[in-house]
Amino acid sequence: MDKRDSSVFDGNHSVSMEQTLNYVTQQMGRKLNPLEESIIRLLRDNYMNRLNHRFTMDEENDLLAGETDGQAGIVELTEDYACAFKTEPIYAKSVKEIAGKVAAVSGKIFREMFVCGSQPLATLLSLSSGIPANASEQADLQRAVADTASYGNTYGIPVVGGDMRFNDSENQGIVANLLTVGLIDKENALVSSCRGVDNPVYLVGAPDAGKQVASSAFITRSLYELICDLHDEGAIAAIQNIDQGGIAGACADMVANGINGIDLNNEMFVEEQKLMEFIPDKVILILKGEYGKKLEKACRKWNMRCRQIGVVTGEHKLKMEKGESAVIDLPASVLSMFYGALPGKNIELAPVAAIGMSSAEAPIPEEHKDVAKFLMSCPNLLSQQWIFEQFDSTVGANNLSTNFISDAPVLQIKGARHALAVSFCQSATDLAKYPESVNLAVAESLCRTVCSGGVPYALTGCLNYSGDVDEKTLRHISEHIELFCKKTGVSSSGISMNQVATTGKPLINNLSVGAVAFLNDKHQHMTMSFKGKGDMIYMIGKSINNLDSSEYIRNYHNIKDTPPQHIDLDVEARLLRVAQKAIGRKLVKSAHGISRGGLFMALLESAMVRSFGFDITVDDEIRKDAFLFGESPSRIVVSVAMARETDFIDFMMEAEVPFLTLGHITREEIRIDDNSYGFISDYKKKYFRQ
Repeated sequence: MDKRDSSVFDGNHSVSMEQTLNYVTQQMGRKLNPLEESIIRLLRDNYMNRLNHRFTMDEENDLLAGETDGQAGIVELTEDYACAFKTEPIYAKSVKEIAGKVAAVSGKIFREMFVCGSQPLATLLSLSSGIPANASEQADLQRAVADTASYGNTYGIPVVGGDMRFNDSENQGIVANLLTVGLIDKENALVSSCRGVDNPVYLVGAPDAGKQVASSAFITRSLYELICDLHDEGAIAAIQNIDQGGIAGACADMVANGINGIDLNNEMFVEEQKLMEFIPDKVILILKGEYGKKLEKACRKWNMRCRQIGVVTGEHKLKMEKGESAVIDLPASVLSMFYGALPGKNIELAPVAAIGMSSAEAPIPEEHKDVAKFLMSCPNLLSQQWIFEQFDSTVGANNLSTNFISDAPVLQIKGARHALAVSFCQSATDLAKYPESVNLAVAESLCRTVCSGGVPYALTGCLNYSGDVDEKTLRHISEHIELFCKKTGVSSSGISMNQVATTGKPLINNLSVGAVAFLNDKHQHMTMSFKGKGDMIYMIGKSINNLDSSEYIRNYHNIKDTPPQHIDLDVEARLLRVAQKAIGRKLVKSAHGISRGGLFMALLESAMVRSFGFDITVDDEIRKDAFLFGESPSRIVVSVAMARETDFIDFMMEAEVPFLTLGHITREEIRIDDNSYGFISDYKKKYFRQ
């Protein structure tokens, strides 16, 4: 049976609730009762709250598109391992509210990770807020981040990095997007699909403590240990986390993705509508029949509670009877409309006309060294260490990037030679006005993982948006992501959406894109730092004469609204493939993507790690400020040892990707076109706010 009926949705977010209910009524040949209608409404809302849903370029990837299709995205890495990843968008009206919300969402993400058999490895945090107006507001932000990190650290899951972007709006609130990645040993994978006729269905979790109680790390950890004990015994047939849809929603998920049905016991529910209520810190567990005593013993050990709420049946439907009448009778053919992976399809997007102010209107500065010094006062270009130093990045994971800094955190897989590179990047422009800017966030996230030595496997993301993002815009964003997946060959688990009510506040349209990449050997890990005086510096890719959407144009020229840079997806895909090969063949000693602050900031960040300088010559065919400070995409800075320079040049000539000799690494001085721009030690003090 097909996982979803494309005649209803086909990726279309404009299908109304009324249309959905009418279609289901036609399929079933009868009118839905109020409880059934509530379940269909829930499933439809959950479906609509994901952009592009699960999109895979590999139809044989059963883990991404198949029966483990729970809440987390899953992609196969090797014959032995798979990677699970999950994002959640969060919005708070103030910095002081954010920590509590992040803690609750972290618990939810961790449960959704371990119900698929994944051991969470690390979390990344993407933040967006206004610039702190004073020391007190800055301290509040630091405390909020510290509180956010403490939940994961208590659980043993470190926050290894992320992204921070300050916006110009005052009193906007704060957006915090989370991305958690985990590792699945495929021999020990758990599934959410209903199976095993006559197997009992249990509600398992923490003792009841009222509604909407925030999850604690201790409770989440205890539930995880209980599941591990049962899994080690071979007692679990299937498992599903309980989300906002309550018991009914979780059971509907299991039936839709399974081969059997569930018959719920009406006597276990005092009120039928409680089936739809959110229950914190609990899961639905289908137990293999002979393990009831083992479950009770494990619950006593970990201070958890369990009760049987139903049984698996041979009928492929979700059912609950009251007396002789059916309270719920929904076949899997209806439930499965809201699940599954979409295959690749041909998408061609028309070019988008620029509707903002042109950066060509900006005057050329007389002294570019003055611009370089000015940029060291821009919050989005300075080190985010004062934000992220709260994170204990060594808790629970082998973070190879702790001492060897790379564009993306690289996590060693314990007991294996493999590693994962994970990134989480934000869009810099207004998505409501420029939906195509999603491409820049996707490109930056993928580029970071490639520059760290990885091969990208999957994309995911979070979108917090206000009422000015309409259905057409959402559809355009989805199409851009799908086209990017097609060009690069990666899969997508979808974009989680959160519509934000911003009454009396500025509108919010914030997108964070996460990328997961695989390093077959951890020694492929590539760092961003320059390694030795005299090494040559090259730029892979081509600069263009454009300053749009750059920190330079926004801050130095005070031109706030410019369209995003155009990105050629074919060029970007080719650049990423060439960079992967150059790193894999050890032709380069460092690699760093060019993004915020342009080429100059990329060179600074590569030089500052080991306190080197650089001496470069600009391309005089374009504006000097565009070459140094423009943020045109599809460019990477690499350093090359003199002994490998000929090999590198030969490789690049065969690759037919533009590249440019910039200069060489110096002991400490920064020189551009034979002019001194100062010394790296002075830039480091400003960069790290010393």
